[in-house]
Amino acid sequence: MPKLADINITSLVNNQVLNYLSTLQLSFAQLKILLLAHEPIAEVVHAIEQELLPIAVEEKRNHFKELERQFLERQAKEDREEELKDSASVLEDKRRYFTLQRERGFILSQQPTHVHSVGSYPQRTYGSFSYIARLSEINYQLDVLTERRKERQKRIAERTSRCYQASLENRLSSQNYQLFTQRLLELDRKVDELFDKKFSEAKKRIFPFFLASLRQKTVTLAHLAFDEKQALVRLIDTMSEFLAAEQEKLNRTKALRDLQETISATRQSIRTSNERIFEIASKLQRAPEEQEKLAQKNQDLDRRNKPLTTPAWLTLGTSLSVLLLSGGLYFAVAALGVTALVPPMSLIIPMIVAGACLTVSLGLFAAKGINRLQKYFNNKQLLEAQRHEQELMAEQNQLEKVTIPELTYKLAEALDKEPGLKQDLEQKSQVCDELLAQAKAICPIPTPSAPPPEPSFYTTGASFTMFPPPSSSSQDFGAYTPGNGMNPNFINPT
Repeated sequence: MPKLADINITSLVNNQVLNYLSTLQLSFAQLKILLLAHEPIAEVVHAIEQELLPIAVEEKRNHFKELERQFLERQAKEDREEELKDSASVLEDKRRYFTLQRERGFILSQQPTHVHSVGSYPQRTYGSFSYIARLSEINYQLDVLTERRKERQKRIAERTSRCYQASLENRLSSQNYQLFTQRLLELDRKVDELFDKKFSEAKKRIFPFFLASLRQKTVTLAHLAFDEKQALVRLIDTMSEFLAAEQEKLNRTKALRDLQETISATRQSIRTSNERIFEIASKLQRAPEEQEKLAQKNQDLDRRNKPLTTPAWLTLGTSLSVLLLSGGLYFAVAALGVTALVPPMSLIIPMIVAGACLTVSLGLFAAKGINRLQKYFNNKQLLEAQRHEQELMAEQNQLEKVTIPELTYKLAEALDKEPGLKQDLEQKSQVCDELLAQAKAICPIPTPSAPPPEPSFYTTGASFTMFPPPSSSSQDFGAYTPGNGMNPNFINPT
């Protein structure tokens, strides 16, 4: 069976139309109704659907079989890999289990224990805390090995049960079956889309093919009279012209719809551009005020920093001077060896004064640094605002001088084309209506038969029908001569 993508729609429609015509026994009135409807013929549509549908179903069945084979092979491969991993894990777990059991037995044999009763149950207590912790860890690892063995046995049981299941859902794992379902739905959707595309294309071609084929087969329609065949030919020719005019009408309709969409989109773009220009103008109007505010902030910061500079340096100098004087005095007294004469509190007071001056100086310098940092950020914002203002001006210039004129010119062109397209569409619609009216008015014109012969003297009257007309000879058939067989009482009518 061929694939759906390889089906030639032209050949398919042609064959089905010819098959329909071979069994056509409709009267002229029925054929006229069928042609005036200018719709796909239901019998041909059904035949095409019945021919395409088995191909689509067969493709879906082939997709199912192919996916089933692929996923069963994939499942078998995964089961083999899982089985190998389980076999390796069995050996590893056994070695680990024996190692832990040996270590556990060694710990139990080496550590002194004593038994005491808690209630009616004896409790075994081990001596060292480290060994108790190790035993707990060994027991936990043994439990983990037990859980791994249970999970492994569960996987083995699932693999074994899958081999004896009939349905594909039970033969695949849940993950593989879900993936299989998704892939199958995707392939079926593609087949359905291709089927709809082919079927829609075939339905569009049925009526034109039917007209052309019926035009050629009109002579062979034995159940129609000669005048009906002539009328049918005229009807087919008129409907062919109608189809061509209707196609032009559809083309004009599509062109007009596209043009109207272009007009609507262009108007929206112009409206959006004008709104953007208004927004830019508002921002540009506010930009000098914002820049002036930033410049004013910088001036305020400069004014704040000027009175902070002198006190900061004065307090710093005072602090250093006090520290130097007090330190020099202390070292001088120490060098002279008369430290006992200096009161203990005499050095603390200069240190306090120096620390206070230093704190004030650092505070002033910190305030000055904060102001400078704030001024730096203000200058950065000012530069950013100026750059943004230039960008807005460039965008405004682009919109006003380039974008909006281009859109306006495009809109004007579209508006100029719209009346012509509408008029052309009206003309095409009128032509279609006229052709359809002409087709409805076509009727068989009976061919007039041969006129009856003119009455003659020899064919009228009952008593003269037995005599032949006079011959071209000179013999007088009205005179009696012996032996000519004529009645002697005959009177020549001439």
